[in-house]
Amino acid sequence: MEWANKQTASIKTAYQEWRTKIENGKKEAFNRIESKLETEARIRSLYWRIKDIILDQEITREDECKRIRDVMDGNDVSANLRAQFAQQVKMQLVEYCIKKGATDKTENQNGNLMINQKVQGSDSSLNGKDSP
Repeated sequence: MEWANKQTASIKTAYQEWRTKIENGKKEAFNRIESKLETEARIRSLYWRIKDIILDQEITREDECKRIRDVMDGNDVSANLRAQFAQQVKMQLVEYCIKKGATDKTENQNGNLMINQKVQGSDSSLNGKDSP
């Protein structure tokens, strides 16, 4: 990473150790999942698509979650397949991204409601005593 290259030697070393720990953790998790994964072709396909997203080092966590949600919400992924995947694969990142997406949608809807309520409240005050 460009940022790390501009740091002192000790920070570069600490950053590289951290990156190695993260990458090794991912590899261990993938190996654990892959050893348990049933041979159901649709579940394996879904897993490999998500794994490719997770391994992409050029995207942010936000983009990673959006892409994972796009895969999980895709037309080719039924509710039953999502449930089977969640039961067999148990990837915390997938669960996090799905929950985050639901939370973001709720916050957005609530935010829109609040904006609409403020606008409506402002309109009603214009029709009151202070109206020109």
